[in-house]
Amino acid sequence: IVATFFAVMRELKYDPATLMRPKNITYNRRNLLEKIPALWNKMSYGMVVVARTVSRSRGRVMIGTVGIACCTALILSSLGLINSTAAVSGAQYADDGIFKYDIMYVLRTPQQQDASILKKIRNDQRTENATLYSNRNAIATADKDRADKKRPVNVIAMENSGEFSQYINLRTTHGNLDFGKGNAVITDKMAKDLGIGVGDNIRLTLPDGDTRTARVSGIVKNYTNHYVYMTSETYKAVFGEEPQYRYIIVDAKSYVEDKDIRNLASDFLKEDIVTGASTASEMASSVDVSIDRIFAVVMLFVLSACLLALIVMYTNSNVNLSERTREIANIKVIGLSDHEVLIYVIRENIISTIYGALIGLVAGIFLHKVLIGFISVDNIVYGSSIAWWSYLVTLIVITLISAISALPIKIKVDRINMAETLKEIE
Repeated sequence: IVATFFAVMRELKYDPATLMRPKNITYNRRNLLEKIPALWNKMSYGMVVVARTVSRSRGRVMIGTVGIACCTALILSSLGLINSTAAVSGAQYADDGIFKYDIMYVLRTPQQQDASILKKIRNDQRTENATLYSNRNAIATADKDRADKKRPVNVIAMENSGEFSQYINLRTTHGNLDFGKGNAVITDKMAKDLGIGVGDNIRLTLPDGDTRTARVSGIVKNYTNHYVYMTSETYKAVFGEEPQYRYIIVDAKSYVEDKDIRNLASDFLKEDIVTGASTASEMASSVDVSIDRIFAVVMLFVLSACLLALIVMYTNSNVNLSERTREIANIKVIGLSDHEVLIYVIRENIISTIYGALIGLVAGIFLHKVLIGFISVDNIVYGSSIAWWSYLVTLIVITLISAISALPIKIKVDRINMAETLKEIE
């Protein structure tokens, strides 16, 4: 609406006689390249024509460049969202992800390290190793005077620190993996959200309202949910009781395939003590289901950006054609082919597309970071990198849209009647 308003106000300044005459085009506007004789004198005739055409239509070229840059940035950032969201489950549950175990069993009652079910699982030929662990829900806050932010966490306790490194990839971002008595290791997004640093205390509020604190010795990378890791010794010191080992995690042998892992999970479900089992692939799929909802929104972004780019390119070419109809009729009269005339007309769009695509790729990186901030949720960390194929697809899409926008312009150029157009002003 604003653009239309300014365009109409600009035209209303002229009197009717001026509006009825063809618009004058400035042919002799000098450009920057002409001030560099060493470069200008070596340019071919075609390049000289391009330079002068762009110079006299610099406003339209600039607007086209800005429009294409915005569309390119939106397409790239939208594809970047797909890269960022699709990488979450793999980063958490893949072989080189955070959780290295393959199966998690839920037990009916707490067990000890000598439990028969644990021995059975360990003795299975498909199992590399297995261990018990405790998982307790709590609400985490910073141990400060104004701890207004809260995050639900899973307090994970294992027998010793060596078990953590065997089943969980603890990649520290701050501090170190000091699992000494009273020390806990927490995940990075929770630490950032709550403003907790290494050496601070984290306050854990249990469902019954009881509050305990632990010292943070390290902060580790994590992508889904929030975790507090501690040894059984620290757990007893913090909560005043022994941890309740109601979960078993299993690391399958490297040659065991996904199908066999699923069979292993179902085989031990027949045991009375086991009430549930989940494989890493199933847990990754559950994360993907929630993330897939973003995909429809991303596709809407991409489609909108493509349509916008098509409208910008077509409008630019159409306005350019309507203002230069007599000029085009003249060059057709002197013998230029329809193909040469088309290139002559759409070269502004080509230049706008090239400049806009380059600017848009850079702007898309920053827009991607902004969009990641918008879709962020409390318990998921999205990646901030864009895959190489997203850049390639963006360039291909913009090139195809540029080619499609040229098709109706070609039809209009072919339909220009040279004789009628040249005598039209009379």
